Amino acid sequence: MTLFQWIVVPLLSVFLLLEIHGMRSGRIRRTVRLARILLWAGAILLTLFPNVTSKLAILVGIGRGVDLIVYIFMIVASVAWLHMQTQHQRLQRSIVELARSQTLQNPVKDLSQS
Repeated sequence: MTLFQWIVVPLLSVFLLLEIHGMRSGRIRRTVRLARILLWAGAILLTLFPNVTSKLAILVGIGRGVDLIVYIFMIVASVAWLHMQTQHQRLQRSIVELARSQTLQNPVKDLSQS
């Protein structure tokens, strides 16, 4: 193993174990937790066996393994960003609806008449 692998694999293993341990908490949906576990496990495997990415890249017509990882990251990051944007807009709409309903239930007194 290289120095990089000796440093990165234990670090990724800690993240993996934290995700596995967090399965019991139930605060995060199970599918999200499983996706994270697969992500950390995949990162460990690709760190231990870097030639796999090169072989996969050649298989799909990309020259280098690192290029394949970058392309996949760009796609996943874009999808995640769009999902977060959608969630943010949904949350904004909920806040506006809540504020409107609170205003209708408890109208503000006219301060000019005091």
